[in-house]
Amino acid sequence: GLSIRGRVLDAQTRQGIAGAEVGEGIAGRVVKTDAEGAFVLPGFAPWSNLSLRARALGYASEEPILRGRGSAPEDTSTNIEVLLHPGHRVRGIVQDAAGQALEGVYVAAVAADFGAAGDWFRSDWRAKRTAIDGAFMIEDLRADMPHALLLVQQGFATAVYEFPADEAQRAEVDMGVI
Repeated sequence: GLSIRGRVLDAQTRQGIAGAEVGEGIAGRVVKTDAEGAFVLPGFAPWSNLSLRARALGYASEEPILRGRGSAPEDTSTNIEVLLHPGHRVRGIVQDAAGQALEGVYVAAVAADFGAAGDWFRSDWRAKRTAIDGAFMIEDLRADMPHALLLVQQGFATAVYEFPADEAQRAEVDMGVI
């Protein structure tokens, strides 16, 4: 495979992000950046991967594309710069029909689309379980994708709620009592 080298930077300050994770897709191998945001990912398989996934605490994940769809593996970029933007968050409280808080509900903020050009699938999936008071907070969401909130709890119907249309302009979305 190839060695992919690069730096992960804060998109606003252009400073390196220490401890960011860079890896092959959602569940592939992962390396961490050094104090200056630099990384080396050895053994990258260009014949089966077109992109990486980069993430860091406090930031939304990013999926840098290393080569275009339909291009040859030898066209893979091996030196990249990844810009991470601050993530936003969603919070709320989950209750049953009688108004009782529900603890342990699986709550996920989910988004999927084909990017601005319409040719590359992207996704953002962050999940938590509700606390004893039914409260949840999910952080580090991408602002460049519209999300929906998925709630799953055994014994209850699965529920899906759209985020407000102005989600991208908010640092925090409060879904209130659900």
